Amino acid sequence: LTLPAQQPGWTIIGWRIAVQARSFPSTFFEAVDKTSAAGVKAIEGYAGQQVGAGIAGNLDGNLADADLAAVRRKLRAAGVTMPTYYTPEFPADEAAARKLFQLAKTLAVETIVADPPAGQLALADQLANEFGVGVALHNGDPQSQMQALEGRGKRLGVCADTGAWRKANIKPVDGLKLVKDRILTLRLQDADRAGAASLDAFLWEFYRTGIKPSALVIDVPPAFDPSPAIKQSAAFLEQTTRAVLGDYIDNLSRKTPPRFQVTDAES
Repeated sequence: LTLPAQQPGWTIIGWRIAVQARSFPSTFFEAVDKTSAAGVKAIEGYAGQQVGAGIAGNLDGNLADADLAAVRRKLRAAGVTMPTYYTPEFPADEAAARKLFQLAKTLAVETIVADPPAGQLALADQLANEFGVGVALHNGDPQSQMQALEGRGKRLGVCADTGAWRKANIKPVDGLKLVKDRILTLRLQDADRAGAASLDAFLWEFYRTGIKPSALVIDVPPAFDPSPAIKQSAAFLEQTTRAVLGDYIDNLSRKTPPRFQVTDAES
């Protein structure tokens, strides 16, 4: 298989790699530019980050319509999408929660990464279906996350955080077995360091599930210039997905009928 120039292997298998905006200790607009410069064309927005370019507010549901329009123009101009959005605090009331979901819908966000308290899961479920935007639980171990999701709609799911799982002594492959059909997005840590070996095995197992998440988010610690770590992580993911491509193309060829068939009369 010959890929078009500059086309990452992950796009062929239907994965979308993104960068967590909070990795950049700067404004969201600067994070968008640096994400694009690192060769990644998607970003996970962060509620605690100032927008920039003269917009004083953070990237949250309190932004005025004109400021949201400016954010859309910035993303479009940079050729960057924002499939996921992270907010460490889910709004305390329905009015504020509606603003969060409206922000997500306006910016074409597919999945909000958040942890609504148990008493607000029903509201999150309702708004997720109303706005057509998913909500991925981030905190907690896979088993507790699945318990919280019992009886909830499929727009509520899990953000599989490989780094958090490893810190809790949970092998990413084992965590995947518990939550695989509820994964909405992934957060990948240590792809540029020693964790890359176990991450490779995890990504192979994840590929075999056939799940297409909103994004696989590169999450590196905030630094003055996280670009080298992001580029190294993207290079690792490119290497892994190109290895996966062989299996993907083989499966695809078995499902695709030949364009030309030789009949008995022609042989």
